[in-house]
Amino acid sequence: MINFFLLAWDTSNLASCEAAKQLLLKTKEERGYWREALNAKGLIVCAQKPISKNPNIFHLNNNTGVILGRLFRKTALSDDDASVRNLSAEESERIVKSQGQTLTDNFWGSYVSILPAANTEMLIGRDCSGLQLCYMTWHDGVFIAFSNLDSLPFLAVLEKNINWDYLASIARSETGSFHETGLTSIRQLAAGEYARINLHSKKISKFRSWKPERFTDDPIEDSAIAQRMLHDRVLSVVKTQSQDFNNMSLMLSGGLDSSILLACLRKFHPAEAIHAVHLHSTENDVSEDHYAQSMADAYDVRMEVIQQEAETIDGFTSYTRPPWPIPVDRESSDDDEYKQRQREYKERNIDSVFKGQGGDQIFFKKPQLAPLYDYKKKHPLDPRYFEILLNTARLTEQSVWKLERTTRAQKQGAELPAMKSNIFLSKEITERKGEDALENHPWFQARDHFLFGKYHQLKSFTYFDQYAQRYTPSTPLVPSIPPFINQPLMELMLRIPTYILLTGGRNRGLARETFKAELTPEVYNRENKGFVTRWLLNIFLMNLDSIKEFLYNGILVGENFLDKHALDTYLTEDGLKTRVLPSEIHFAIRYERWARSII
Repeated sequence: MINFFLLAWDTSNLASCEAAKQLLLKTKEERGYWREALNAKGLIVCAQKPISKNPNIFHLNNNTGVILGRLFRKTALSDDDASVRNLSAEESERIVKSQGQTLTDNFWGSYVSILPAANTEMLIGRDCSGLQLCYMTWHDGVFIAFSNLDSLPFLAVLEKNINWDYLASIARSETGSFHETGLTSIRQLAAGEYARINLHSKKISKFRSWKPERFTDDPIEDSAIAQRMLHDRVLSVVKTQSQDFNNMSLMLSGGLDSSILLACLRKFHPAEAIHAVHLHSTENDVSEDHYAQSMADAYDVRMEVIQQEAETIDGFTSYTRPPWPIPVDRESSDDDEYKQRQREYKERNIDSVFKGQGGDQIFFKKPQLAPLYDYKKKHPLDPRYFEILLNTARLTEQSVWKLERTTRAQKQGAELPAMKSNIFLSKEITERKGEDALENHPWFQARDHFLFGKYHQLKSFTYFDQYAQRYTPSTPLVPSIPPFINQPLMELMLRIPTYILLTGGRNRGLARETFKAELTPEVYNRENKGFVTRWLLNIFLMNLDSIKEFLYNGILVGENFLDKHALDTYLTEDGLKTRVLPSEIHFAIRYERWARSII
């Protein structure tokens, strides 16, 4: 867990200096094991929490800045040791002069970089995979950056007001693509973005350090080449992300993504170092047990099956994850579930948890009409087009004639279908004018450069940038690692056109063929997926009374964010069974829980 405060001020302003010192003294951590490091000019104070014997904290030379987090060289992905222990003076100078661009071009990992741009300015950047969070605010002339909303209880001097306009913007678009914190005074730095901070004027301007359109201009049209590159890249990132761990847990669903991850991990770790865990529920639409067991048996890994059934849960709403991390004073918290989880990891000596999270989006599961649109935009009508037309017909289960008419009508491309507004939102919120949160994400500032399918993939990536890896005490101290969500793999997938990714007219067809030798026939040929829709419905039905009490007495109803009449209409047994989507109830509970943690 990495947590830091960065305080910057004009050293000639004694009042600001004193304010900064007092702010540090208000944090519990500073009294114990926090240490301060000043650069030569005294403009920056950085307090960072050391991590046991391998801190994974990398300082740039000559006081040019600091990088907090894990840093790996892209150019050394196939080498035995891609970890960066020291940066040369030349590398440091190039990073600063390029305003961080060299950092995102040559390095990846889970980091936040702090680079002085001039005597009165600073640059703060976040890694492109979105794994290391970063928040910013000003207080009494002091700039504060920190990576953990759990720090807010310690920073009691900061105002924490909800930005209702931003929440309204998020609520009207697809949930998950978060660009801010939901607070008025505390801003989030988005993945692949740099913030330029003027220490005198307090102005914060942002620019992109990682530009997705740079990678889409160099497509990989050959399927065989794409397979080789995908195989090498996936192996290298799994190796790099797992090399520091000796006893890992793997969430093995039996799907394509977790199965590929197991096969890759076994290339670098013995079977006894991997503990597979499979969640089973008789209420799932499809039983996945035999798929997961076939992979566990093939790689001689012991698999633990955990039963997961719907039940009435005391304090059910506390089990629903909020959209942003909740600020919690973990030392004084009585979170029995958290403590039990820690005890279990400690008893089993597990040092990490690996997940196949993100594979659906990166390997491309949503076909729609992306293959046809993408091909027509880049190529003339030729025999290859008819192959892709047939593949798309198989994917979408539509006739080739209907598909052809649709693509001819859409000469310039396609738009993603508009999302239906959440039925629980009040009319005031749905009609409120405001900026679209997704369009303001730095990755979409050049959306016209992207093909329809690549735009869809990028949109999916933004869903993960806010929860893939949370460095907060609200999550287990044992890190949760999703290897498929990383910068090198994202860059490669943006170069592979959607009609190559959907090789043979199959969801994630390229990934299937690439790892065919590593998959069991059951998993390779699998076309269905076990959904938890029925399990979620039963969970909601069994906890309906506590859900209604939680929402009716909540902040969102009081602020007319949620429509009380809609709650009356749809929060019934009949409404849940026929009209309400699980995501809509999740939405209401997640935002209400988060709002209560702030106000």
